[in-house]
Amino acid sequence: MKGSDELKTKVPNNYTTSLEQDEVASEYRANVVMNVLRSKKVDSNASIVDVGCGYGILLEKLRDSRFNNYLGVEPIGEVVESLQSRGIEAILGDLEKGVDKIDDKSIHVVTCLEVLEHLYDPESALNKINRWLQPGGILILSVPNAYRLRQRLTMLTGNPTSDVSLVGGHIKFFNWNTIKDMVERAGFRVEAEFGEGGLRMRKIVPGYMRILRAFPRLLAKWIFIVAEKTDGNK
Repeated sequence: MKGSDELKTKVPNNYTTSLEQDEVASEYRANVVMNVLRSKKVDSNASIVDVGCGYGILLEKLRDSRFNNYLGVEPIGEVVESLQSRGIEAILGDLEKGVDKIDDKSIHVVTCLEVLEHLYDPESALNKINRWLQPGGILILSVPNAYRLRQRLTMLTGNPTSDVSLVGGHIKFFNWNTIKDMVERAGFRVEAEFGEGGLRMRKIVPGYMRILRAFPRLLAKWIFIVAEKTDGNK
């Protein structure tokens, strides 16, 4: 029988390369988060934690927008060192192996973008995030829309939807209902859910974003959820 350490989620062996190649998408998702923060009128002194912060695209935007109390959590030491060398606050840790430097009920906002699909136990991770947040705290997360039209067509043609040779990678696959239900079970009230994506198609198909907005469950690449910790939970 495998030991508990062997059952922890493994970081993909192409992780740092994929972070570098994903810059355009990361920039887009970071802009979505900044729009949410502005719409929620989050104070510049609010404490914000970005879980799975990568090379800090969102953290840089927070800093440049005069947010004063942000922190990145990242599982790769060399990435954390790179962030720290650029003057960005970041610590080593992940949601399954542990994050020691965040106190319960101390955080106003947690962002968790493209992380949960890599975890063996994403619901426990959401429970941990809930404990970090103050009552009324905000969770902003995204996961891949695993059953969008492109993925369905790929499977129908007998092709894999992800690289099966990777160590790690996507091991959980969400649709709109499963991710919303999991967030609610973890003690959150979902305030908004919406789809984003179409970075390539919008360059090819005129008006594509209007089509995506009309059929997000079918076309969106990412499912975004904005949720609030309800008073008294966790």
